[in-house]
Amino acid sequence: MANFDNYIKIKKIKLKDNTGLEQEYTFKALTAKQLPKLFDVLNAFSGINEKSKPEEILEKMNEKNVDNCVFLIKEMVKSSYPSINEEQLEYFVSANFVELFPLLIELNMNKEWMKL
Repeated sequence: MANFDNYIKIKKIKLKDNTGLEQEYTFKALTAKQLPKLFDVLNAFSGINEKSKPEEILEKMNEKNVDNCVFLIKEMVKSSYPSINEEQLEYFVSANFVELFPLLIELNMNKEWMKL
């Protein structure tokens, strides 16, 4: 019998809480259900890389793109931590958006895809 759990991609990340305490979190990749929205986000941010100027990145951060990013990050967090309540989820994503957005892309896209 096949072990489909081996296909669940995970990544660990350390985040600091409000007190400065660092905690380790393990996040799962998105499911196939969220891939269309992920590709919308990737398309919206095409051309952005480590050398991009902050104003170039901010130009891409319109309401629709940010909404899509927040939605996907929330889906990633909820699937990884199903017991999180809605208020905790909202604050957690808001407080860690800058760290979670690159993780979302890295966790769900392999390096070969990112070169396209």
